[in-house]
Amino acid sequence: MIISIVIGALSYFDPNLETAQFGRQFRLLQGGILCVAVATSLIATFLIGAQIYLSTSMNPRARQRYQHVLEIAIQSSGLYTSSLLLEAVMTLIINTNHIFEVSTAVINAYFYATSIASITPVCL
Repeated sequence: MIISIVIGALSYFDPNLETAQFGRQFRLLQGGILCVAVATSLIATFLIGAQIYLSTSMNPRARQRYQHVLEIAIQSSGLYTSSLLLEAVMTLIINTNHIFEVSTAVINAYFYATSIASITPVCL
């Protein structure tokens, strides 16, 4: 995320870019970074779950103890990943269309996904 903000800020000072072109490039970069964050979250959750499963495979009591921890990790990761995925899809939809052609529902869904994605890590 920080990399996309830095690149966006640097490209903002390029006199050859128009404002609309800059906005499209920035949203495309932001959508790509969000897709990478979604993939990273899914992979990390899978690896955590696999590690817990493998480390408790010999002891059924230990697996029962870690079951609640695993459920909490998967549910919180699912909420965060789904909100990031929704934000990425909405960013790319807004990027492919002109901002004035996008419906109000899409723009509202984008703002909703952005707010959920920014609040979720704080709550977890």
